[in-house]
Amino acid sequence: MPRRAPVSVFARLRPLEPGGSEIDPCISVCTAGRTVTVRSGGDSDGHGPADRAGRELVVPCRAVWGPDTSQSEVFASVGLPQVNAALSGVNASVIAYGQTGAGKTYTVCGGGTPATAGIVSRAVQQLFAGAVGAPALEAVHGSFSVRVSFCEIYGDTIVDLLAEQSYQRPWARSTSTSRADGRAASAVSVVDDPADGSVALLGLTHARVADAAEAMALFAQGEALRVVGSHLRNSRSTRAHGIFTLHLEQTALTAPLGETELSSEAVVRSKLHLVDLAGSERVKETGSEGQVLREAGNINRSLSALEHVERALRAPWPLRSELALRRQ
Repeated sequence: MPRRAPVSVFARLRPLEPGGSEIDPCISVCTAGRTVTVRSGGDSDGHGPADRAGRELVVPCRAVWGPDTSQSEVFASVGLPQVNAALSGVNASVIAYGQTGAGKTYTVCGGGTPATAGIVSRAVQQLFAGAVGAPALEAVHGSFSVRVSFCEIYGDTIVDLLAEQSYQRPWARSTSTSRADGRAASAVSVVDDPADGSVALLGLTHARVADAAEAMALFAQGEALRVVGSHLRNSRSTRAHGIFTLHLEQTALTAPLGETELSSEAVVRSKLHLVDLAGSERVKETGSEGQVLREAGNINRSLSALEHVERALRAPWPLRSELALRRQ
């Protein structure tokens, strides 16, 4: 995989809920042609401005999956290439985006059985299985280590889900409407890493793990602490953006080690970000109020900021504004 690769877009349709109505006639999909078409209704019920009635937006995708697509099929197309990229020393990300109740958390985190295991579980398993053939371990003297971090962005706050104080107060994140009130949050701030100029999260826990089981145990602990709420469209709606990251470090000797011969080391570091974004919401449809309503505003604003970042990244390099990106 190249050091820089374009963003690939995949679309997945979730099955209808029991007793649910047919798919919105404003949306049509073509799995063979790999497109999703959205038609603007422009009617009087608030679903679109009248002057935009009849307009179509055709979204080309790398792949479009129907409701019967399995978790393993999704991982093979979306997750596996990113795991291989990370093992080859390239930073990679998988980001689940969509409206509330679309199935993002199910796709990323899974459904609780081996058959419905999500991208996180499959990626962790594949990463440790693939580490046997990682470049560093092909050397006679090499090492391979993995650390994990897990945070969520709630409003303007970055919460460390692996911090010790989070484990001590799990009850603090559980209320009838939203699990955010009174929680313990460690101080995490965004800084520039002086080592390589990249953006880093200062104060975020990085836990070393020896195998897939340890990594998934930490993921489960952090996932249990995520903020969730309830509204008309989703009885268990995540109210923050979750980011589970696998930090890889591969070290290999680049010169033979002898009695009088010095050796040199080549260290390759890479990251695999697995992101479960909170869903976009329309208050008219969710009936949100109080804390959940305030959270909806924060979620929609942050998703809008993400859109601006994506647009800026698509601009030709000379036209990109680092200041504009950092503003978001």
